[in-house]
Amino acid sequence: MNRTLLALVVKYLMTFVFAWLSFGMMLSNSMATIALVALIATAGNYFLGDLLILPAFGNIVAAIGDGLLGVASFYLAAVVTQDLAVDVRSLFLFGVLILIGEYFFHRYLLSSEKVEP
Repeated sequence: MNRTLLALVVKYLMTFVFAWLSFGMMLSNSMATIALVALIATAGNYFLGDLLILPAFGNIVAAIGDGLLGVASFYLAAVVTQDLAVDVRSLFLFGVLILIGEYFFHRYLLSSEKVEP
């Protein structure tokens, strides 16, 4: 498995665990719903945050953007479907966890020569 794919799997697992802590444990959402929305959030964060924002604006701006995009992904999923419940506390916790996790993930991306971007 190449390093970029491994990095994406780690990014998804991080997003899923943070989503499970924020939306599964706090609000009892189903694992399947959390897993699906985490996949969508991971894809959005990778394409927008890691490929566009990170190279152009740096780690801190990209981490903040990833946190906001993650929150927006779960909020929009909750608006579109009745299978996902969110509240301000869970969205805030998720955003902060993603921001912190992505900050360290971006440091790894930037230091590794074998991982895109």
